[in-house]
Parts: sequence; structure tokens; C-alpha cells
Amino acid sequence: MRLTRTISYALACLCELARHCGEYVQVCEIALAQEIPQAYCQKILLLLSRAGLVESIKGRGFTLVKPVESITTLEVVKALSIGEADDPSQAENYATRLIHEALSNRLNQALAEMSIAEVVKA
Repeated sequence: MRLTRTISYALACLCELARHCGEYVQVCEIALAQEIPQAYCQKILLLLSRAGLVESIKGRGFTLVKPVESITTLEVVKALSIGEADDPSQAENYATRLIHEALSNRLNQALAEMSIAEVVKA
């Protein structure tokens, strides 16, 4: 559950930076606007920075490195996995497992909501 919250917060941080396209935004402003604990927000932004999704300048804050349309959720998950995996060399495998788990959950939910009648009609 912790990583799910982390991913949610990371996406919120990226959305906030997208709202200020081309501008640098202080961590305290992002944290306040998105209702994220400031220390947690700082940790997330540093992970996103290490992954090359955002950049920072001391005293100015953070900004997006590339257009928000070109940042994928997979990149975000991988960026955060580096900070979450016990062994950084296993971050790719960790991210893949998390994505697989999320997709499995989505598929199970869709299957639970679909009747056989719907399958027959398709």
C-alpha cells in the first residue's frame, strides 16, 4: 500500500509541475497544493529527478524536464521503484511486478463485472 500512495503522490507532483509549465516550483508549494507531507514530497521529487523526469535548481525548485504528454506512468513507477526496492539493481524487476499486479487487479475487476451474456454478444 505504501508504494501505491507514493505513486499517487508522484503523479500529483508531476501534475502540479505541469500546471506551472516551464516554471520552477518550490517543494513547499507543491506539497501544499497537493496536500502531501513536505518531507515525503521532497523524497519523491528527488527520485523523479534521479530518473531524469524533473530537474531542480537550488533555491528555485523543481520543473519538468520534458513535456508532460511524453512522461509515461511506467517511467514514474520505475523511478519510484529505485527508491523502494531493497536492491537497486532489482528495481526494474520490482517495477515490472508492480505493474503486473496492477494490471491483474484491473483485469480481475473487469471480469467480475462482465456477465457471460456480454461475452456471447461480443
